[in-house]
Amino acid sequence: MKVDKTLADQSRSANSSNPPTFINTETHWWDASQIYGSNQETIDKLRSHINGKMRIEADGFLPYDRELGIDLVAFPGTWWFGLSMLHTLFVQEHNSICDHLKQAYPQWDDDQLFSHAG
Repeated sequence: MKVDKTLADQSRSANSSNPPTFINTETHWWDASQIYGSNQETIDKLRSHINGKMRIEADGFLPYDRELGIDLVAFPGTWWFGLSMLHTLFVQEHNSICDHLKQAYPQWDDDQLFSHAG
């Protein structure tokens, strides 16, 4: 497996006594953006738009992105098998939470269920 080196932040002075900083094109993974996405277009692509749920196939796996040859994920550049298993588990759990929320709050719409499950 190839892991690319994080690019150094070239806007920082080489003589700076501050800790080094690095360039990132996405938000930090702790915000769950690798699962949900970090922009509305990606979020919409990963959602089923039914009862707050995210897209998952009948076989229990994430949808397959034929263009990239991997699972449909928020950050395809970080995909690897272990992360795919984690994403699949997280999406299944998200959808299970949506089922429970729908039972408890039948008046909630798709967006409310999605927001509360995430």
